[in-house]
Amino acid sequence: MEIIEERSAGFYDLVFTDHELTLLKDKDQAEWTTKFWVAKEAYGKFVGTGLKGNPKNFEVEKIAEDSLWINQTEIKTIKHKNYIIGWTL
Repeated sequence: MEIIEERSAGFYDLVFTDHELTLLKDKDQAEWTTKFWVAKEAYGKFVGTGLKGNPKNFEVEKIAEDSLWINQTEIKTIKHKNYIIGWTL
């Protein structure tokens, strides 16, 4: 769970691949970058490794409604007030 907030340019460079930046292009940046970050954290927990200091290793491949997909694993996200909550299915 993460609070929805604006992220710095440095955050984008550190966290997102070119493909992910393309997926984020026409989205609400504060909400969707938080969704991507939550998905990466949830996936890292799911595989039991955490982010290992390199969040680009866990690339969001596609968006399907409120679900994000990383390595063929669905991560569901919901917005609750000013927070994004995510979990693997």
